Amino acid sequence: MKLKHTIDEIKLIVEQIVRSPDPYVLIENRLMNDKIIKPYIGSELFICINEQEDCLFITVTNMYEYVNLTFGMLDVLSQKIGCKEISEISRNFIDGCETCDYGSKYTIELKCWNFINV
Repeated sequence: MKLKHTIDEIKLIVEQIVRSPDPYVLIENRLMNDKIIKPYIGSELFICINEQEDCLFITVTNMYEYVNLTFGMLDVLSQKIGCKEISEISRNFIDGCETCDYGSKYTIELKCWNFINV
């Protein structure tokens, strides 16, 4: 499978979209120009990408805060990485400490496939 971007660039794209309050403004202003901006600093966000046959599996884990991925964000992500189909596979939450919430994690797993030929 030939991708439009490297795995590291896709991680940055996912991070930008997850942290963006309005993904359509983000794609119009920054991502459509194929410029990858530097990572944001904030809560602990972990992005893992696994490439399997003709699919990408993207796992986004955020400590303390809910991973907000709306339909619009998924639409922008699929446009940017060049896949025709994207699906949310799972959404999980792990409780943290009762008093300080340390260790709490919110996770979402996505499957991307049917990539546009590059």
